[in-house]
Amino acid sequence: MLYVTLLSNNMCSKKYSLVLEEKNWIEAQEYCSQHYTNLSIIHIEEDWEAIQPSLSIFSGDVWIGLHRSGPTEKWRWSDGEDFMFFKCEKGFGGHNWGHDCVLSISSHWKPVVCAAPRSCVCQ
Repeated sequence: MLYVTLLSNNMCSKKYSLVLEEKNWIEAQEYCSQHYTNLSIIHIEEDWEAIQPSLSIFSGDVWIGLHRSGPTEKWRWSDGEDFMFFKCEKGFGGHNWGHDCVLSISSHWKPVVCAAPRSCVCQ
């Protein structure tokens, strides 16, 4: 198992860990819950900025803790909080059937099918 720890420099001192072993979104959330707290939760711009420098050395896309129960449901973070911070590609949040989990890809987020195997960022 290979992972990299990233530290936030904001006052909350969130600790982020990049887990390179690929998992689907549900497996990634379960793994993060067992070994950390959650998949990464990005409530504010400072959280996103704290993750970015270290992720820039990783060329792949990663699961974050944003998901929804279905195409007409609200987006929520894995801690149950509503989604309010936007770092999304054009068309994000549409009613794409099955695209209920979110990947961080480069500088934006994209909803995709939850079954796709990807690395993840835990906190």
